[in-house]
Amino acid sequence: ATLSGFTSSSNHFCPSISLGGHSFGGTVAFEMACQLERAGHTVEFLLIMDTLTPDELKEMHRKHHTLGRRLQVHTRSLRSRGFDYIRERVATRLQKIFPFRLIQKFSQKKGIQPVGTIGNRILQASEKIEPINMKSARKYQPRKFSGKITLLRARPGRPLLDGVTLDALLGWGNWAESIDMRHVNGDHMSFLFYPTIVETTRIVRACLQAVTPNLPSSSLARQHASSSKKP
Repeated sequence: ATLSGFTSSSNHFCPSISLGGHSFGGTVAFEMACQLERAGHTVEFLLIMDTLTPDELKEMHRKHHTLGRRLQVHTRSLRSRGFDYIRERVATRLQKIFPFRLIQKFSQKKGIQPVGTIGNRILQASEKIEPINMKSARKYQPRKFSGKITLLRARPGRPLLDGVTLDALLGWGNWAESIDMRHVNGDHMSFLFYPTIVETTRIVRACLQAVTPNLPSSSLARQHASSSKKP
């Protein structure tokens, strides 16, 4: 209903539109683009950041479901990252038991979460909405978008079991006229935070300038980098 309301109101102010989203937000952006297109709008730019299609998401969870496979992931991560991986897992579990602010200082002190108001708000919100997003994503049935998707995929991305692979286009190949694939060094979440976000910003701006040549130049990446280094 919310998306339908947006597409109706956009008739009054949007001759052309750019959309984008990360994770489940990529699914929302895709559906908005499809609805806007059916309403007669031109979606100039559709950015999807490390989002799996419903079919790809179901397949990944099916392959990772057994206890043996989950133990394999934890063992491999422990070998490669050592005690840092244990601290991250403990902090994640604590967040599901205790209020966010009780462990916020502990997590930041150990350097295992993004520091700063925006980063903390994103993590806090993600804890609450992730189960809802996952359920919605699995039920979603996409329709083909006649334009191009700019797809940012994190590299190395999600930790996967031995022998388990993801589709190179994360399942989006059949749902758009064309795919412009770009890689960002990081995992599913870290490429949204400093320092990786500097690279993310550079790639997104270059893609936007290709479809909107009059986009003004910006020092956003440099500003974010300098502000993130402040204590």
